[in-house]
Amino acid sequence: MKIREKNVILTKNYIINLTILLLAFGGMLRRSFNADTISHMLSPDYDVSFRLMHGRYLTGLVNYLLGQLGLRTTDHTGVTVLLGLILMALSVSVIQEMFRKFLNLEGIFENFAYLTVTGLIYVNVLASELMMFSEFTIFFGASFCLATVGAWYFIKQRYFLFLIYLSASCMFYQTGIIFCAILVSLYLFLDSKGLFTKAIILRQAGVLISVMAVGLANILSVRVLVRFVDDFYVIKTFNDSHVDNINTVVRHIINLHKNSLNLLPSLWLPLLFSLIMILVVAFIMIKKKDYQALIYFLLLQIGFLFLIYSISLLGGYPSPPPRMIFIFYLTQVTMAIIAFIYSNELTKKLLSYIFIAYLFIHIFFAQIIVTQHFVSNTLDKLYANMVYAKIVEYEEQTGITVTKLSVARDADSKLTYDEVSYTSYNINERVIGILNWLVVEMVSGRSFERLVMEKDFFDEYFGDKDWLYIDLSEQLIIMDDTAYWVIF
Repeated sequence: MKIREKNVILTKNYIINLTILLLAFGGMLRRSFNADTISHMLSPDYDVSFRLMHGRYLTGLVNYLLGQLGLRTTDHTGVTVLLGLILMALSVSVIQEMFRKFLNLEGIFENFAYLTVTGLIYVNVLASELMMFSEFTIFFGASFCLATVGAWYFIKQRYFLFLIYLSASCMFYQTGIIFCAILVSLYLFLDSKGLFTKAIILRQAGVLISVMAVGLANILSVRVLVRFVDDFYVIKTFNDSHVDNINTVVRHIINLHKNSLNLLPSLWLPLLFSLIMILVVAFIMIKKKDYQALIYFLLLQIGFLFLIYSISLLGGYPSPPPRMIFIFYLTQVTMAIIAFIYSNELTKKLLSYIFIAYLFIHIFFAQIIVTQHFVSNTLDKLYANMVYAKIVEYEEQTGITVTKLSVARDADSKLTYDEVSYTSYNINERVIGILNWLVVEMVSGRSFERLVMEKDFFDEYFGDKDWLYIDLSEQLIIMDDTAYWVIF
């Protein structure tokens, strides 16, 4: 009877977790795209090799097998997003059970507060970039779900299965191994009650060594493929200046706490939340004279900050994009869980209100981001259709078929639309201006030979103009079989 009741509770919690995710990102169940989506849509073979050359072997394998069945994730982005959200909801549900034994939750309100604060792991504005790569969302979900199961096996001391799931997570998306390390580190802190025991230190060292080993093995495997497979290459953007890298990371961390990389109002809400959690924990631990636990807690948070930037730095990105850094909110969840555990009933109630309010702030702005994503998509398709309509009109009037397309950008062509206010990295990027030919090919179903626009031609016909809006009477010229288009 108890098992049945527990299964009912777990099912209800899962439904709540999935509902929270759908509240934030349900709009992405419509078909959508960004620059990578279109590139992979029109070049499915490159899509597979692109995953492999980045060490995401399981993603490449799944894409290949789906392709053999005539299925492509780029054609069914609503389905891939839904499956990704289902996996994320499963991940959160497992995490909630992993730490529930440490909490003394009394009543529906405290239980709901616990569900909301753990829901923040995926329901945050940075995680919205996981949805922008809509054909890839299912693989993000798979990576973090496998990482969660790996963490579960670690705490059960089934280390072989832990390594298997950790490696599988890495082969879907490398950030999963950091996700797993943070979960295990939080569990070890709670299990030891903040004490530096020999067993805890050894287990903590074990998980960090495992994570480093899996990550390095993945990097080395890519280097081997680059050496032996001609079609592979490594994109390297790492700046050799350590000072520049440190400065970039510091600025990134500041922006992260200020407005989540421009995805929240610049009110320092993430910093405020972190400070509240740290102060609550510090006050209680100092009051109890539990100084060792306080030092452990602070070292844990500093270590987490190093961890979430480790992969991006190794991969050459001192300023990582939201999809790599969204686990910043997992670190905030670790603070919140610790604060919740150490608090008395009154403090728990106050924290519960903060958790719920903070989550709903992220839901609200996630919905804005998703809405603006479709504004950007709509404008991309509208302008590409306008260009193609002019090409068809020219062909009907002259009888000449346009087979070539030459595209350039004006002096101040932006990577986002003015109609879209919440943008960051690939979140709500304007595809026109990045993959101009491919957008026209997507809406027209035709292929065009791509030509580079010569500077002399650009200067003669388009000059130094800087348009603020589309005006094809000035921005599009068609000569013989070639269309010349300048992006405003």
